[in-house]
Amino acid sequence: MRVLFLLAAMAASVGSVISQPLVYPNIQEWTAANGNFKLSGDASIVCSHDDLIHLQNDLLQFQEDLESVSCMKLKLISGDPGRGDIQFALGTDIEKIGMEGYLMDIGKTLVVRANTAQGIFYGMQTLLQIFKQDSRVSRGRAVDYPIVGMRGFMMDVARDYFEVDYIESVIRKLAWMKMNFIHMHFTDREAFRLKSDLFPGLAHPTEHYTKQDIRRLQDYAARYHIMLIPEIEMPAHASSYTEYNPYLAFDCASMRVGHKVTENFEA
Repeated sequence: MRVLFLLAAMAASVGSVISQPLVYPNIQEWTAANGNFKLSGDASIVCSHDDLIHLQNDLLQFQEDLESVSCMKLKLISGDPGRGDIQFALGTDIEKIGMEGYLMDIGKTLVVRANTAQGIFYGMQTLLQIFKQDSRVSRGRAVDYPIVGMRGFMMDVARDYFEVDYIESVIRKLAWMKMNFIHMHFTDREAFRLKSDLFPGLAHPTEHYTKQDIRRLQDYAARYHIMLIPEIEMPAHASSYTEYNPYLAFDCASMRVGHKVTENFEA
C-alpha cells in the first residue's frame, strides 16, 4: 500500500510538471487547471484604450514577434476580450510581482497583467516561447517574477570585434530570457572601439563603432527593455590610449608596462 501511494504521488508530481509551460527561465508559481487554450489566427490582441496607448510599442512588437513564431498575425484592438483572445492589462493587486513580474491567467481567454510595461513585456516573452512550441497550452495561472534584480551579459568587444547585427541578435536573445542589461566592454589594451571625432586615429581603423552604431544599439536595446551599460577601461589595460598618445602614460617605466605573473606557486 505504501509503495502504491508513493507511485501515485510521483505520478501526480510528474503530471503537474508536464502541465506547466516549458519556458526559460521557469515560471515561479504555476497552478494548473483543466483543459487547454488554443491560439487561433482569428483571435485578437486586446487592451483597454488607455493601456493600448501606454503599451503601443510593446504590443506592436509582440504582434510582429508572435507572427514570426506562430505564422498568425492577430488583430490589435481596444475593448473587452472574447473567447480565444489575448488580453494585456496594467495594474495588479499582488505586491510580490514588483515592477518586472506578471500574472498570467490561461482560460477561455489568455490574460496577462502587470504593474509596468516591463512586466507586460516579460509576460509577452513567456507567451512567445510557449507558442513557438505549440499553438495549444494548458490552462492555469502563472505568477512570475525575477528573483535577481540585475540580470545581464557582458560582451568584450575590445578584444574581439562583433558586428552590430550580431550584437542586436544577442540583445534579442537576452530579452527572450528576461535579462535586463548588456555590458559592453568597449576598450582594452587590444583596441579602442569607439570612433572619436575629437581624437581621430584613437579607435581601431576599421573595426570600430560610430556614434550612429551606438545610437542604433541603444535604441534596439530600449525596444527590448534592456539597458546598455558601456565600459571605458582605465587606468589599467590602457595600452590603446598610451600608444595613441604616450603623454597619457606614467613617466615611471615600471608603471608603463604591465607584467604577467608566470611563476607557479605551490601551496
